Amino acid sequence: TYAYALHKNNKNLEAAEYIEAALQKYNEWNINQIPPEVYEHKGMIKEKLGENDEALASYRMAMDSGADKFSKRVRERIAGAIDRVSP
Repeated sequence: TYAYALHKNNKNLEAAEYIEAALQKYNEWNINQIPPEVYEHKGMIKEKLGENDEALASYRMAMDSGADKFSKRVRERIAGAIDRVSP
């Protein structure tokens, strides 16, 4: 996502705006299968912003919606992120 590119360039406030806009568009278009990567990217952005509750919820959504599609390495990466931001 463009939000992920912004995140990688440490522009996380702007990235947060873009990721929310992307999720809103998915909802407006009634797309039920949001790619799990979108949720993972949101988790990364929210974690970087220190918004760990939202990051945790996003990482869990990524895992719930994409665990069967992810490689073992990606599942482990997201599981590690969940552990990292869990209270």
